[in-house]
Amino acid sequence: MFNKRKHVLILTLISCMLFGASMLSLNTPEILQTSRKTNIKDINEKPKISANHGTIFIDGNNIFADNASSEGWVGNGTYSNPYIIENYEINASIRHGIEIRNTNLYFIIRNVTVSDGRSNYNHGFYFNNVTNGELINNTADNNIASFLLRDSNNNTLTGNTATNSLHGFRIWYSSNNTITNNTANDNIEYGIYLDNSNNNKISGNFLLLNGLASIYEKDCLWNDISENIRGLQSFTLFSDVDGFDEDGSFTLTWTVSENADNYTLYQNGEIVV
Repeated sequence: MFNKRKHVLILTLISCMLFGASMLSLNTPEILQTSRKTNIKDINEKPKISANHGTIFIDGNNIFADNASSEGWVGNGTYSNPYIIENYEINASIRHGIEIRNTNLYFIIRNVTVSDGRSNYNHGFYFNNVTNGELINNTADNNIASFLLRDSNNNTLTGNTATNSLHGFRIWYSSNNTITNNTANDNIEYGIYLDNSNNNKISGNFLLLNGLASIYEKDCLWNDISENIRGLQSFTLFSDVDGFDEDGSFTLTWTVSENADNYTLYQNGEIVV
């Protein structure tokens, strides 16, 4: 009888130990750590078929939350779980395609196409006083600005395509944004236009056959413009005030206007100016 109880006790202890070990393995830092990357689908995944959608207007955090609920957008506006707007085709002939104002919520717009706003002076994607937004793998064609940041900081634009617009990417009074690996081709004036915007990273963009220049920079400080090596169009630094007011570092074969100061031009890793 004693041996039988001892045997049962040993089996019980072994079972408890195995159960505890399994629970411990489920609570390792690797499992518990829910990173932003795992919560968001791979940006390079094959996009779903886009659906026609009306223009989108958001003004403020509360309106953003209301729209997300009514539209069924996933996320809650936090860093780890941003709102996601995706897979739409939008005609901007009546108003800006996607206009977002006055929000600091985290959100991603991806795989959205906006077109045909130019005739009524509308933009494709328009951020005004926005932080923490991401534009990924979107297309804007035939607008005034395909992508416009105004008074907007700490946003990321990557993998987007801007064509057949007045300006591909217009960065206006906006700082600390990242504009990387985008395409701006066949725009009427400039591929990328920066005005009174500082400390932005403009890198690895494909810029070709834009009407006046690939990049235009006016009254800016400390923008990092590098490795935009796709075309041999001019890079224009411009000042409309007396003296020198341009600072920053620039890369590639660009022409630089007068009234520019404290810049460096690189090509193939060598300083040329």
